[in-house]
Parts: sequence; structure tokens; C-alpha cells
Amino acid sequence: MDISGIRIIAYTNQDVSDICKILQDEFLIDKGNSGNKADMLATDKVGYLSVHYVLQLSKKRLELVEYKEYENLKCEVQVRTLLQHAWAEIEHDKNYKFAGVLPNEIKRRFYLVAGALELMDYEFDKLSKDIDEYAKKTEKALSKGDFNLSINSKSLEQYMLKRFEGTTNIRPFVEGPIISEEIIAEVIKFGYKTIQDLEIDLNKYESIFQNHVATFIGVLRDLMIIKDCEKYFKVAYNGNWQGVNKRSVDLWKENGANKIDKYLNDFGICIED
Repeated sequence: MDISGIRIIAYTNQDVSDICKILQDEFLIDKGNSGNKADMLATDKVGYLSVHYVLQLSKKRLELVEYKEYENLKCEVQVRTLLQHAWAEIEHDKNYKFAGVLPNEIKRRFYLVAGALELMDYEFDKLSKDIDEYAKKTEKALSKGDFNLSINSKSLEQYMLKRFEGTTNIRPFVEGPIISEEIIAEVIKFGYKTIQDLEIDLNKYESIFQNHVATFIGVLRDLMIIKDCEKYFKVAYNGNWQGVNKRSVDLWKENGANKIDKYLNDFGICIED
């Protein structure tokens, strides 16, 4: 029945569930020949895990002329996580070398590894959900004006998006991050501990950024250099950027960064037109 087949590798169990729902919605499933391998294992057993579907095109698709010739044909789709895939490939390869029969001691260790990978899959799922939940809580707190949040990638990202919502001159890098690990390290080294600390200074220097075209990362860097140029370069600068446009340098000078030329020269930072 499986004249063709594909395997879909996902990151988490939740991704597997989402993919399976799409397959169930879009195709006719041969339930008698499909199933979740986890359902076939006894509660005290571990081993091969994957969701297998034997499916065919739905009636709705078969109404389209280009699909008509595939009526009554079936294919197999396997959906599994990355860790489940790693286990399946290793087990298949090693079992093949032993013609399908492994010594009991090695076989037991194989199943111990399978159990460990299954636990890791569950933990990755929980971590993924916890990160999403934290992002939602952070967004909710910021929308209520609660800025008493420690600085991390999620809180800073949500804050900057909220802070400059609706503006066209402040934006993320093209196809790049809103906030990077490097800028978070700089902000913390500079002395900012909470989002509230940033909010106070951004309010203080707000007029500077009204017409200045920059990225979210650029705004944070501009803020630190304008507030205390010497402190930024001696304490926070970590060599992550080696070039700057002249427009930004002019902005820094106009707002009190009088020693900027010295620091740009000391750290070999190029000024680009």
C-alpha cells in the first residue's frame, strides 16, 4: 500500500501533534493500517516511537483534475521527533549488524537509551511551553505598565516591540533578530538590571530617537553611548561591532559623546558613510 512514503522530523512532541492534525484534516487516513507506535508499547516498555499513517487523497482533492489519476493510491507518512528519529536510526543500524539479534546486556542498554531520549522529549516539550508562557506573561505585564522585570531576551524583546509600537523609524534588522545575546550582555554590563531602568532612560532621551532611523539593537546601543560614552566602551563594549554609520556618530556627538572619536579609534571601529 505504500508505493511512496515520506518521513517528517519535528522538534517536539507538540510539533508532532500539530503535524498529525494537519494530515488528518487534509487526507483520508487508512485507520486499520495507521497508528501511533507509542500506543502499541506496554506501559513498562520503551523502544521505537513514531506515528505512522497510510493515507490517500481526500475526495475534495480528487475533484481536481490534476489529482484524478492518483485515486485509490496510498502512501505512508511517518512523523516523529528528532530524538525519536535518532534512536530509530541507531537501533536499525546496530540491529542490522547483529542480523536483528543483540546480546541481552547490549539490548538492555539500548532500551535504557530509548527511555532517556523519551524523557528528554517530554522535557523539551515542557521547556518550549514554559518559554511561550513566560513570553505571554511578560507581554501582559508590559501592557499593564509593569516594567519591574529582569532583563533577558524575552522581556527585552517584548519591551522594545511594545515601546516603539507603531513607529516606522525603529525596526529590527532585515531578516535578523529583534534582540541579540550580544546586546543583552552589553546592557547588563552597562548596569541596567530591570526593564524599568531602561524605561527611565528612554523616557529621558526620548526626543533623540523620534526621527533617528535605527534598529532596536541600535537604539539600546545609542542610549548607552549617549548616557555615558566612557562607561560604555570601558565596561560594556565587547567587540561585537566594528563599523558604524556616520549618521549615528553625529547623533552621539550632538548629544554629549565628546570623546567618541577617541574610542572609535582605540577600538578600531570604522565609520562608514
